[in-house]
Amino acid sequence: MNNMRTLQISDDLDPNSSEGRRVLTISDGLIERGHEVTIVTALKNPIDKETIENLIDPKIQVIWHEPFFRFSKFSYSPKLYSILFDHDFDLIHAHSYRHYGTYVGSLLRLKKGVPFVMSPYGSISYESSPLFTHLYLLQDFLTRKYPVRYPDKILAETMYERNQIIDFGGDPEKIDVVYRDVDTTIFKKTPDLSFDKEPPVLFLGRVTPIKGIELIIDALPSVNRKINLWIAGPVENQAYLKKLQRRIKENSVSDRVRFLGKVPYNDVPRLYSSALTLVLPSFYENLGGVLLEAQACECPGITLDVGGMAEIIRDHETGFILRERSPELLAEKINLLADDAILKARMGSLGREFILSGFSTDVYVDRVLESYTKALSKV
Repeated sequence: MNNMRTLQISDDLDPNSSEGRRVLTISDGLIERGHEVTIVTALKNPIDKETIENLIDPKIQVIWHEPFFRFSKFSYSPKLYSILFDHDFDLIHAHSYRHYGTYVGSLLRLKKGVPFVMSPYGSISYESSPLFTHLYLLQDFLTRKYPVRYPDKILAETMYERNQIIDFGGDPEKIDVVYRDVDTTIFKKTPDLSFDKEPPVLFLGRVTPIKGIELIIDALPSVNRKINLWIAGPVENQAYLKKLQRRIKENSVSDRVRFLGKVPYNDVPRLYSSALTLVLPSFYENLGGVLLEAQACECPGITLDVGGMAEIIRDHETGFILRERSPELLAEKINLLADDAILKARMGSLGREFILSGFSTDVYVDRVLESYTKALSKV
């Protein structure tokens, strides 16, 4: 492929976020392969701008725009279309279906004929955020689903998401399944933090109802040897936090649960390496990136059979998939790992091999470029 000028559209360029890492990984990979990259992103505050620009390859141009208003994940920037219309690109890649910039990208596809690629990252489903269902419905009415109706390629992260997109009105012929990558040079087994005598059970993610953290708390009384639970991640819902704290008291495990808050990205591999297992008990997940990262660090994962979980963890080989939402069943799987060091080590080793074989960064960027080539040929 000859030199290509790409525009990456993302409202979230935080390198600690899943979306931000995908955008930066793709952009770095394009630069390494001799292509040009421009990123357009929303300005949240000057501190973020300075921090992010210091992390970005100087060959990447960044266009910042300030939203007219922002509400949670929703923002509106009326000047964005005119700003981008005056630039020339060979291809536009919009990240996350729900961002306003993605709608602008689809308009540019219609008005200027620029090939348009979109990565939803699980954001199409109403199930992913029941709290905002009515806002999602309004958004889809106002945008007429242009980003799904008029892309040249949609990059689904799982087969599960591919089926969601088809149900939402997406053309099956335009959907490629491209599993996200794991940077195995960062995510690998490292010296642990040794906070506890016994390796703890770990939850890593947003503290919000859809994550279902109460399942781990309810399982804790049945876990052997009073193994502790670490809950790492930003609190997004204070009412839910209070609910968890009540649940902890009711289960008499106040001395066994630690809230670590948001953990710096570079410290995350040490958390995985310190843990007995990572438990992801979500009610909904498209692709649980933390499960991929944990396996890369030789930490077995335990999750529910929801979304695309069965695609990214090998049941009874690299971890366990629970077929029902049962505290007793979860405790049983935790106890198996706690009581059998050989089993834990074997699962950890197989998990690392699994990630190395199918989720490397080079493979990921090459697959994205293959989809770009297909998109370019359709215009």
